[in-house]
Amino acid sequence: MEDGTFLGYFAPFGTYREPGDGFRMQNVPAKYKKFLGTCVDPYNGTQKNCIQEDGFDYIECIDDCVLEPCHGDADSWCLPYQHKKAISEDDLGFVPRTYYCIDEIGTFTEEQGAVISDVFDTSSRTTCYFGDNVTPVNRTISGDFLYCGGDGEICDGTFVGGYRSRNYDPRWRTWYKETKDYQKSMWSKPYPFFSTFEIGITYSTPFYSIEDDKKIFKGVLAVDYSFEVLRAFLKEAYSDKDGISVLICEESNPYYVIGSSTGTKAAKTVLLSDLLTPCKDSSSQKCTVVRSAPNDLSEHPMDITLARAHSSHKQEGFPSGTWISSKESDDFGSRAFISVSFVFEIPNENLRWRILTVMPTEKVAMDSVTTGSTLFVVLIAAGLLGALMCTALFLAYYRRRFNYAVMVSDWRFTSAFIIGCVALNGSTFFLLGESTDVMCMLRVWSFHYLIIATLSPLLVKVWRIYQLVGSSASRFRRHTISHTKLALFMLPFHFVQLAILTIFSFIDPPKAKEWIDSSSNFHHVTCAQNNRAFRITELIFEGSLVLIGCILAYKSRKLDPRFGETKQILFSIYNICFIGVLTVLVSNLTDLEEAQTFVLQAIAIFWATVISSCAFVLSRLIEIKRSNAFRSNTSTTNLQQNEISGDLSFRINPPQQSVVSEKL
Repeated sequence: MEDGTFLGYFAPFGTYREPGDGFRMQNVPAKYKKFLGTCVDPYNGTQKNCIQEDGFDYIECIDDCVLEPCHGDADSWCLPYQHKKAISEDDLGFVPRTYYCIDEIGTFTEEQGAVISDVFDTSSRTTCYFGDNVTPVNRTISGDFLYCGGDGEICDGTFVGGYRSRNYDPRWRTWYKETKDYQKSMWSKPYPFFSTFEIGITYSTPFYSIEDDKKIFKGVLAVDYSFEVLRAFLKEAYSDKDGISVLICEESNPYYVIGSSTGTKAAKTVLLSDLLTPCKDSSSQKCTVVRSAPNDLSEHPMDITLARAHSSHKQEGFPSGTWISSKESDDFGSRAFISVSFVFEIPNENLRWRILTVMPTEKVAMDSVTTGSTLFVVLIAAGLLGALMCTALFLAYYRRRFNYAVMVSDWRFTSAFIIGCVALNGSTFFLLGESTDVMCMLRVWSFHYLIIATLSPLLVKVWRIYQLVGSSASRFRRHTISHTKLALFMLPFHFVQLAILTIFSFIDPPKAKEWIDSSSNFHHVTCAQNNRAFRITELIFEGSLVLIGCILAYKSRKLDPRFGETKQILFSIYNICFIGVLTVLVSNLTDLEEAQTFVLQAIAIFWATVISSCAFVLSRLIEIKRSNAFRSNTSTTNLQQNEISGDLSFRINPPQQSVVSEKL
């Protein structure tokens, strides 16, 4: 009230302050002498004088507190006084605010066995003790206290059940001053309660009396709402909600925490002299409350996640209703979350909070090919089967290199091509497992370099055929290209590819990138680069080589098979071109997941390498078989002819001899 009276109920205790202001101890006014010895040691109940400590607040009247129009309402009248800070030289006393034990109906009491200890269980009774939990409260102080009726009435019940004293005047509390200034009902901003140091808000409304036709402001009725209740509710409501967490904080900087579902307190009590040291006993130490911003929370594992989510929303300008992604930490592979925030506001009041809801994302299994998935088996089968089949074809081909049919087919470069096919199928195994920076780099280097290693023997092979017998210049002069010279022609392809891979490994290396699809709550980890320059460069380089090979193979298609494998080369290069174009179109025009793209790549490699290798090897094996069959048939025919000739000689000669004999 305006005279300093305060009556409060903070379950399971009550609190009361008699009316009065600060007073000087050297010349104590008569009306304040009764308060000199009413303060009490909270541990053992020893009576002591109520002396203002240096820096504490007190109220002092202005002009004898003659009524004047209120600041917020000219039709209302208020007492004028000022809020001051005590200094030790002033030697001031104060009217104490006393904390009381109460019974089940809220009456101050020190009756043994009548005191409630739990507001939610009034059947649980105890005795009122001081802080040592040994000394029972037994206080009887006589005087004309207002609690007893005033008007000089002497009583000894004002401090019955009072176990603690504090220097407190509601008139210098913010919630009281604002209500008086604005002369209207209102919500306070969050602040630490004086009694418990808990953070909360207060709804207050002014009340008046009519005296001599004047509307006189008498005080404030207030209800406190502790955020501890909100904190407990959030903790209970979201403790088993599949990882969903909630953070409520103020809308304005520094975004003090109102409460969170982790249960971490939104403030801590520390020593006034050292804000880093916890205050263990506010009754004997000068303490203050330090509120926590989201980044200050750390007691619960989810506190950091909530803080990082709040920071992400802050960076985006707090878009209301928009899902934003964040990570548990900066470590690669750490859990990812999505969060959304809304503003809770009561218009024209001090209540404007931001409610942040955070939930974990689901890691997409289709971003990688790992054990246990069907695609893992498919990819292993494609890579292993392709490598084994190409190896078998190479061995079958290489063992017959001295056979005339293989010897005239330029077997050295054909063998190099098939070995490249084996290695290219082996690169499929780098597609297995989770995407990491190392794996992303290996996948790019192995695939693109082995493509050139596989294609280059085929390209120089068709180029030599074209140069020797296909170009117009070759028709008028003799031209020789040795195997060594042809092998050297492959080196520029390797150097260019190595240069491309090396340059982009520095300026835009492939890395494992994490991104979160907020619309579907999925956490993706894929290999990616900052831009498409590398893909475009490789597409142009590798595509140009395949196109050149197709052109040379086409121009050489009608050459006599005795000069080389023109038909096989044509089929192989066109097969590679077709598979390559089809793979690029499917991967870019369809919405495939990363793992599906890997399987597509593995199948494309299998088809292109195995079929192309078969074109070279099987045709020569068939030719060898036909040649062997022809030689076998020829040998049989000659033998039969010889046998027939001998038989005829045997049969004809005797008659001839007979004829000759007859002639002779």
